[in-house]
Amino acid sequence: MQVLETEHWSLLLPPEWEAEHEEGTVLVYDRDEVGAIEISTLLREDSASGPDARRGLMAEATGACPTRCRLAAFEGFYQAFEEEGEAIREWYL
Repeated sequence: MQVLETEHWSLLLPPEWEAEHEEGTVLVYDRDEVGAIEISTLLREDSASGPDARRGLMAEATGACPTRCRLAAFEGFYQAFEEEGEAIREWYL
């Protein structure tokens, strides 16, 4: 497995996946072009943190009412929708 590292996070990638940095995001994709994950890191400029801050950030960015979720050791909010025929999933952790 290869390790993808940024300044704020790291991710283990299976051998059949590749990653590219594009316009402030990291694009992780399957070599067969079956799936892709686009990862952006958003950092708050003020000192607010915690669930209410993440919920507010997500609502501000997307206009959606997010659902509380947990991924491994991370707690945050999730939403799913379709846009221009693509299935979109967003997590703010």
